[in-house]
Amino acid sequence: MHITDRDALRPVELGLHLLRTLQALDPAHFAWIEGTDGQFFIDRLLGDDAPRHVLDAGHPVTEITQAWPAEIDAFAARRQPFLLYP
Repeated sequence: MHITDRDALRPVELGLHLLRTLQALDPAHFAWIEGTDGQFFIDRLLGDDAPRHVLDAGHPVTEITQAWPAEIDAFAARRQPFLLYP
C-alpha cells in the first residue's frame, strides 16, 4: 500500500475496511482476540463493541462510519470553550 494523499487518508476507516476484508476472505480462521479480562482488544481500540458486532453481522463499514461526522461536529463544539487559540 502506498499513500499518495495523507490528508485524504482516514486511517480508522481504512482499518475497518481491512478487518472486513480479512473477515470475508477467511471467516473460518478469522477471530477477534480477547484479553485476559474478557474484553476484546478491538473494542478497546474503538471504544465500543458496536463496530465488532456490525462487522460480525456482515454489514458494510459505512454502517459504522455514517454517524461519525455528526459526532465529530458535536465534539468540536464541546471542546471549543477549552481551546487556547482560535
